[in-house]
Amino acid sequence: MGSFAMSLNASICFGLFAVFMMGIILPDADDFEAAKEDELWRLIWIAPAVIGLVEILLTLFVMRLEPISYLMMMGSNTECEEHLGKVYRKKDASNKESINSILHDMHMSIKS
Repeated sequence: MGSFAMSLNASICFGLFAVFMMGIILPDADDFEAAKEDELWRLIWIAPAVIGLVEILLTLFVMRLEPISYLMMMGSNTECEEHLGKVYRKKDASNKESINSILHDMHMSIKS
């Protein structure tokens, strides 16, 4: 999930930067004739849609993990343990006790 959050924030920042920088290529605001003949507004209009489409495709096909709390509510403890193993780092990867304790704590917090 850390990579999802990082890629989401990076894509938003990149998208905003790219769109704001496209304003540089527009003609001067005082030159009305150049503004009428200019077709760059189409590029500026479609750029956020392209960036959003890429972000949606990455979310759907690359980062497909369900939220851990959702898996807990559905009772999928094996998938929940796998996701917890991906999200939380352990000192000893072979020790399942720490994952089970995290799983138990989360289960108790969801019930309350």
